[in-house]
Amino acid sequence: MKTAVNESQNSMVNITTKSNDLKTTTEPSMEEQYPSFLFFVVCLTMSNINIIIIIIMMFTIIHQITTTLQANDVQKRQLQSTIPCGTKYLKETIGISITNNHLYQFLFINDTIQIIRYDYRKSTENNDYKLNLIDGQMLANGLEDLIPSDIVEQLMTIIQWTEFDDNDDDEEINQNKNKLQPIISMAMSINNRGKIRIYCLKSLDQYIYNIGDYNQEIDMTTMEIFHAIQSEKLSIMGTISNHNGIIISLYSKLSFYMNLFKLQENSLNFESSISFAINSSIVYQINEYPTEQEQQTLTKSFGEIFGQNTFTYGFVSDNNQMFLFANHDEKLISFSMNIFNNQEKYPFKLQSYQDFFHCNKTLDPVKIDDNKQITISTTITNTVKQSSTTAVNGSQNTITTEPSLDEQYPSFLVIIIITIISIVN
Repeated sequence: MKTAVNESQNSMVNITTKSNDLKTTTEPSMEEQYPSFLFFVVCLTMSNINIIIIIIMMFTIIHQITTTLQANDVQKRQLQSTIPCGTKYLKETIGISITNNHLYQFLFINDTIQIIRYDYRKSTENNDYKLNLIDGQMLANGLEDLIPSDIVEQLMTIIQWTEFDDNDDDEEINQNKNKLQPIISMAMSINNRGKIRIYCLKSLDQYIYNIGDYNQEIDMTTMEIFHAIQSEKLSIMGTISNHNGIIISLYSKLSFYMNLFKLQENSLNFESSISFAINSSIVYQINEYPTEQEQQTLTKSFGEIFGQNTFTYGFVSDNNQMFLFANHDEKLISFSMNIFNNQEKYPFKLQSYQDFFHCNKTLDPVKIDDNKQITISTTITNTVKQSSTTAVNGSQNTITTEPSLDEQYPSFLVIIIITIISIVN
């Protein structure tokens, strides 16, 4: 008996292909800015060996302070800016991953990948599982804060891919390239040993996919890059973060089922896979092709949700629910991950972004100070507005910077110079 799973696995043809200099500027240290000034003052006052010792101590102290500040600056650059509300970036989001007690929001902005990291517990507390994208930290160096820079370069060849070298003979596929929006998807997992896996893909025509798989359990220095050619047109492929693993989704908008593939931890192969269909308000696993009449009914039900929405990324929550997201349509669907384990029927929920994403910030609770003044806490709520567009450059970021040496120690040099002059006199 022909199964939907086997047909989907046979439809994926893999062709192996091949696999930025970060420029930084640093402020000159105190020694570099004022060497001649200090030397001049000291020469005017120096009269004995004690002065020479004081000079050496002075430069030693300045060097230690400068070194400490530079080390702190490196740490600050890792998490440089605070994002008060991540819902402003939903249109630019190409993946959401929940792993290692953090929620990662991957953004595609100006042809680069940027990442906002949240405290996952803070993002889901005190609600019926809606994501609270509040107080995220924009990683200053993007992917390079997570993986080596040479791997980032390999990954960006996937994301920035624009066309194949050879020409497609299918006229319909070539037309779709001009009509359809590119699909870009990315998911990340971190296993119990701290090994990172990133799976990303891109398609220009919903038929041919360029795929990259970086798995530190297999090779820390190389990303596997290959192409997948689907057997059906208008095939939507996506990535799903599954805590310490990755799941791949695949469906055709003209079909009646979706395929889900769990990737093996130490391999490029699939650990398991299922196909599921939708009927009315339930989802269920299918192992055999239904009759032609049943297919017509299922195709209609499936098309009402998956035919009208393009679900390209998702994640599995800690309450064992799978969430799939359609950015362009601002819709998401969720259902139980138990669908992998049995053929039971499970309800699903279709929501709008406006109902799921929000930014709630509760200030300090009610306090009564010594002067009997009452401070009442308030809750600030930002929800997603349907069909709204947000200018990325207009977002409000809070930048954290380290004060300079002059700002922290304005009178430091003056005190040393006065001390030297006092000794001489």
